[in-house]
Amino acid sequence: MADQNIDQQIGWLRKLSGTSVMERQALRFVRESIGPLSDRNCLLLTGDASGVALDLCEGGGTWKILAASEAGVEIFRHVYAKKASRLKEGALPFKERAFDRVVIYDCLEYLPESQPFLMECHRVLKENGRLVVHVPSTKRSRSRALREALAASPVSRPTLTPYPATRLFSAVKDGFDVEEDRGYLRFFLGWAESLATSLGELAIRGMRNRAVQMGMEAVNEAVAERFFRVRKSMYPLLLLANALDALLFLGRGSYVVCRARRRSFWRPRRTPVLLDGRSIADATINTKIGTAGPFETGST
Repeated sequence: MADQNIDQQIGWLRKLSGTSVMERQALRFVRESIGPLSDRNCLLLTGDASGVALDLCEGGGTWKILAASEAGVEIFRHVYAKKASRLKEGALPFKERAFDRVVIYDCLEYLPESQPFLMECHRVLKENGRLVVHVPSTKRSRSRALREALAASPVSRPTLTPYPATRLFSAVKDGFDVEEDRGYLRFFLGWAESLATSLGELAIRGMRNRAVQMGMEAVNEAVAERFFRVRKSMYPLLLLANALDALLFLGRGSYVVCRARRRSFWRPRRTPVLLDGRSIADATINTKIGTAGPFETGST
């Protein structure tokens, strides 16, 4: 990938991120969960390069980056002087307790199994280090909508696994204590972001088809410019939708940002159950409180 082409891609990623209230929210919430960095060592695990992922590494601290796509690795290396590598299955290529913060962004939801991955995050975190996870909490994900709309070829989409609060807690509980989780992208902003992206895709459909057929960078540049203009024209609507969400508070949000503290050991935590095999929740629903009977607990 030529340097000029990479520079153009980085420029468009950041410009488009600036037209998305959703991505600005993601950046703010993740940064707040990470906290002050100063001289801390941080690891970013991400699916691909994005405006948010690029900006995250500019908030202080020393970063290492693992990206799931080769194109993403090239972009991060171009910006951060070869501090990026390819994210692969298996062990993370770092020694134990190497990082103060591990950030998982646009990544966990595409893994077939989360436990081995999270165990590796636990291994490379320092004692009392923090894990910050950004994941969709519903099946309808918009995390790659802006980048996919500009793709010159069809984008393969791996199976997405949503992580509502209960599922996310279940995934991290064996090695981490959840300190906070925050939802965002509620009803009105979610609708407005989808509309803005759909209108942008409609505006560039014919141009993108020509770019695929002709392989012309000039056409691709025009595609990006037109999509950006449509998104920019929709920005006031996005701000209005976000204000309505703040007033009406409809739903918890389509995405969640979770911060969890590393426990000393990775050890399965089992939910307490009654002697008859029922969970406490089942027992309290069908039994008067205080009469559910004795229970036994697993390891904690």
